[in-house]
Amino acid sequence: MVDGWDFVNDDDDPNDDNGHGTACAGIAAAIGNNVDGIAGVAWGSQIMSVKVGNSEGLIETNGVNAILFATDNGARIISMSFGGGAYNQFSEDAINYATDNGSVLFAAAGNDDWGEVSYPSRYENCISVGALSPCNERKNPESCDGEPWGSNYGVELNFMAPGVLISTTAMDGGYIDYMNGTSAACPHAAGIGALILSVAPELSPAQVRSVMEATSDDLYGPGFDVETGFGRLNAFQAVSHSMLFPQIEIPADLVEFEMDPGETVSETALIFNTGDGDLTFSIDPDKYIWTDSDSAFTEYEWIDIEDIGTEVNFTHNDQAAPEAIQLDFDFPFYGFEYSECIVNANGWVGFGDDNTEWLNMVLPSENAPMPAVFGFWDDLNPNNSGNSNLMGGDVYYHGNENRLVVWFDHVEHWVGPNQNNGTYDFQMVLYNDGVIRFNYRSMVGQLSLATIGIQNEVGDEGVLINFNSEFVHDEMSILLQTKHDFLTVSPLEATIPPMETLELTLTVNSAGVTPGIYQDWIELTTNDYSNLHPVIPIITAIGTLNCGDWNPGDVNQDDVLNVLDIIVIVNIVIGNTEDPEPCQVWASDYNADGELNVLDLISLVSVILEQ
Repeated sequence: MVDGWDFVNDDDDPNDDNGHGTACAGIAAAIGNNVDGIAGVAWGSQIMSVKVGNSEGLIETNGVNAILFATDNGARIISMSFGGGAYNQFSEDAINYATDNGSVLFAAAGNDDWGEVSYPSRYENCISVGALSPCNERKNPESCDGEPWGSNYGVELNFMAPGVLISTTAMDGGYIDYMNGTSAACPHAAGIGALILSVAPELSPAQVRSVMEATSDDLYGPGFDVETGFGRLNAFQAVSHSMLFPQIEIPADLVEFEMDPGETVSETALIFNTGDGDLTFSIDPDKYIWTDSDSAFTEYEWIDIEDIGTEVNFTHNDQAAPEAIQLDFDFPFYGFEYSECIVNANGWVGFGDDNTEWLNMVLPSENAPMPAVFGFWDDLNPNNSGNSNLMGGDVYYHGNENRLVVWFDHVEHWVGPNQNNGTYDFQMVLYNDGVIRFNYRSMVGQLSLATIGIQNEVGDEGVLINFNSEFVHDEMSILLQTKHDFLTVSPLEATIPPMETLELTLTVNSAGVTPGIYQDWIELTTNDYSNLHPVIPIITAIGTLNCGDWNPGDVNQDDVLNVLDIIVIVNIVIGNTEDPEPCQVWASDYNADGELNVLDLISLVSVILEQ
């Protein structure tokens, strides 16, 4: 034991008068190998007892003060088996302060069987720990142990640990064998965190979290899921990986292909393992990857359909419009191709039956619309013939052989009890090669009650970009896509010994591919816990080899946007220019919507007048 503090009685004698703290401390670090009682997970660790509550409960400010005290007095691991209440800034500030100063914070997910974890485990810099039943599943009221409670779950959950009928230390100096709850799971995780730091004390809190996630055993399918996070903690794997560090380095910031139609070209990307443990990686060629314009890989691009869009007529503010939209192409999505779609008033586009659920949820889910694309799934209230209260804003669409744009034009949020108003101006764009783009031009008001992502036709696979947090902002774009079929990657998995190199071969076969510029991202899943998912961006230019020096709008290549460019574009649009250069046509499509028309002239004129 090391000196602690009692914030309940404001003295240096933090004796337990409830039993909860003693039980949690025993799970984390009770002395082992002494032929007595139980052994804690990290029984070589020291325990700092900081009292924040008593038999009557906990005062939230005590928890904040305890975090500050613990980190200021050298605690590398902080285990918090308490929770409840709502977000507050001073709690998050304390957690951020402790994290910045090298403390790793663990908190119980909660025992309410809810689809959201409790605070403080819900804060970004706090690791949320859920509870497993003895039957190796998320503890729920129907699980095999007969205990009538359930572990909370959700997008903030990190991983699971045992939490049912745990044997541990008792307040009277004896032992109990009935410790229940995520309160019991949390110190299991905290103990593993201590074991990691015992062999790798230089690791940051983020690295400790990453190694625990990377070495967890999957329970409900590969990777993260909202029921069990990254899975069941594995102390042996976590400590083993902490002793030998694989480290991935990919020198190429970007792989570029420039080729004519019908060619096959290969490039290589080197993958180095500069660590002292074996580096493993795998690539899922069918996985959807997303990037946004806050990163270096994507730019914000609004597609203007104001003068050409067709209005979507809703009969109810929670239903899809009666008429499906016919696409001018077959849209590939999760292994199927769709020739039509529906538009629901609540901010999503679907390829199956309508779903009137206005309360958005975590993806994937068989209770959510499927298959569907969710640009901003929330309880929206566009103009409709059902004449819902305080409705506002219209929805439009425009399609061509290259893409479909569905535009929610300043659509209102439903105003009900405990809900704030909002007005949202955003687009969902489906491209003929399967790329999905979300564009957000003006998002005003309530932004923390929406789901953004996609899911397949049975609701068991999807991509959750955001759920019920403020994520999108004005002038932002998000891109989702799988790898283009014309691009192949080899190998899809490998093990690289320490200080060795592997060549990843990337091959493009442009036969039958429409000329243009294509963007791909290859995401690797590695056991380098400091870089679990490195991404290799790829740009493929097919049939545009001579367009590298061209700029949009500058069709006469004089490096100036002026009326001379307007004249050239007009002649191309009306057909007076015979066989214009391909790059000249590309530069004439100033708004980059795949069509050459008067909208390009309007956009270019606006820019010229602003110069």
